[in-house]
Amino acid sequence: MSVFHPLRHDANGGDVDDRGEPKPEEPPTFGALLRRYRIAATLSQEALAVRAGLSLPAVNALERGTRRAPRLETVRLLAAALHLSEREGSAFTAAAHRHLTAAIPPTPLHNLPTALTPLIGRERDVAAVVALLRPGQVRLVTLTGPPGVGKTRVGLDVAAKLLPHFANGVFVVALPSLREPRLLPAYIAQALGLDDASIHPAVEPLVSALRAHLKTKRMLLVLDNFEQVVAAAPLLIDLLEGCPHLAMLVTSRAPLRVRGEREMPVEPLALPPADALPVPDALARYPSVALFVQRAQAVRPSFALTSTNAPAVAAICVQLDGLPLAIELAAARVKLLRPQELLPRLERQLDVLRDGPRDLPARQRTLRDAIAWSYDLLDDGAQLLLRQLAVFVGDTTLEAVSAVAGANGSDVVEGLAALVDQSLVQPREGAEGETRVALLEAVRAYGLEQLVGRGELAAVRQRHAAYYVALAERATPEMARQLQQEHDNLVVTVQWARESGEAAVGVRVARAQGDFWAEQGHDGWAANWYRQVLTLGQTAEVGVVGVADCLRGLALVLHTQRQDGLAARLYAAAAARSEDAGTTWAAREDNSTSPSGVAVRATLGESGFAVAWAEGRLLSLADIAERVRCALG
Repeated sequence: MSVFHPLRHDANGGDVDDRGEPKPEEPPTFGALLRRYRIAATLSQEALAVRAGLSLPAVNALERGTRRAPRLETVRLLAAALHLSEREGSAFTAAAHRHLTAAIPPTPLHNLPTALTPLIGRERDVAAVVALLRPGQVRLVTLTGPPGVGKTRVGLDVAAKLLPHFANGVFVVALPSLREPRLLPAYIAQALGLDDASIHPAVEPLVSALRAHLKTKRMLLVLDNFEQVVAAAPLLIDLLEGCPHLAMLVTSRAPLRVRGEREMPVEPLALPPADALPVPDALARYPSVALFVQRAQAVRPSFALTSTNAPAVAAICVQLDGLPLAIELAAARVKLLRPQELLPRLERQLDVLRDGPRDLPARQRTLRDAIAWSYDLLDDGAQLLLRQLAVFVGDTTLEAVSAVAGANGSDVVEGLAALVDQSLVQPREGAEGETRVALLEAVRAYGLEQLVGRGELAAVRQRHAAYYVALAERATPEMARQLQQEHDNLVVTVQWARESGEAAVGVRVARAQGDFWAEQGHDGWAANWYRQVLTLGQTAEVGVVGVADCLRGLALVLHTQRQDGLAARLYAAAAARSEDAGTTWAAREDNSTSPSGVAVRATLGESGFAVAWAEGRLLSLADIAERVRCALG
């Protein structure tokens, strides 16, 4: 129980303690000392300000005590201007230090922002990083991943869960505005609340001050957006080596490549299967879909996943490669558009996915800006390689990339390694265990924009087409799996040929692929390739022979599928074109005696075949294409 004691005085009126002893005199304040020394030096406030290189209001505020915590540099300037003795200077500095210490509020245990929305689909990622960073385990973890994948959000969730394990706190050092690696120590000091550290103009004293401050601290630093100052990574190792209880979590689109680093890639969110779509309730358990629904409900509370919109929502998530930023921006469009209406618009996703939350950094408000942030950090050679990679659809081989992007003599493998490090190229394993590489669709769209803007697209498309024509024409049965994996790039080659007036290129690819898959017994694939020719048109460059051979191949495939009437007419049309060109099949095959020719002719009989022959001569490729479409869909 406390006891109240009235104030006591000695005989001279001075304060005394409970035992009657005189209380020690309070040391003078900094302002009082400053005034005393100034008067002793017979200086006015204005004269002192001029001599010390300070402002008159600053000197006045210090003396009156309205500014009680001067910077140490200010104290040094005043002491020199007052010509203080060593003893006076020590008392002067000590008075400043007392007020400086009293003016600094207690350091909080963290500066983590409070999450406004739940983190979806990252439970395993967070748990894995938390386990690594617990004291006594790994001390430097770098979260890497492509733009928009959510590295910062994962890092902050990890940091929040690690608060109980770091007695001296968890602090975020936000670096998106930092461009000069040498300024990193100042950013760290500021995040830790070490305001005095900012007065040091030289880096080394500040680094030493940081090392001294952190030496005994059990603390976690979260350095966010490190990719643009990766050259400062050795400083982190310096601090870790000098501070045994310090740990660091870094988010960066590229690894630091320093000793002791554990890289943890943050992958896009899991996607639903494209071939067997589950019912809406099961579909909502896929993280990419769950994120879409959550963000859609934020702008349209009545939104729900239904059997009607579920296929479109799943397709949107797949189209966006499970990239959280892209999904969030797309979901915001549900305020106006149904998912079924939004999906086709995503063919130009960089134009659609914009207008993100105003409180986010500018680079996170549009998908284009998020990717541009990473692109701008690349050197000229890496930017060129990324642009050239954009002509590929899906993944492809190192050989294909070398053929298309190695024309300038650059080392493609080294360039790809750099882009993989920057999380802009995704390495994959092919069916035979070979290395394949791909771009996320949003990155590919950005690369194509850059190709067009620089006038490079035509030349790169030409090299892409040349490679895939050669691949199609040299195919052997052992290459079947490779050709399956390259299907999308072969198709886009034919599309490019159609759109650019290079019909001969398209016919060469379609004919070679049709013949290949027919020989492998894949009649459906062969038919699809032969049908590509019908959309290319017959030009002088293509000639009728290539078209005739493709029509003949399609006829034989249709015959095996019991489309006998159509097969006979196509066979007749092909034969008529071959004859008109003066290169009948007779030189290669007797149409009346070969098994294929006899079988097709027998379908209509001799008279029927003669009619079909005459009709085939008059049919345009467009007419034939329409008949095939009506028959096969």
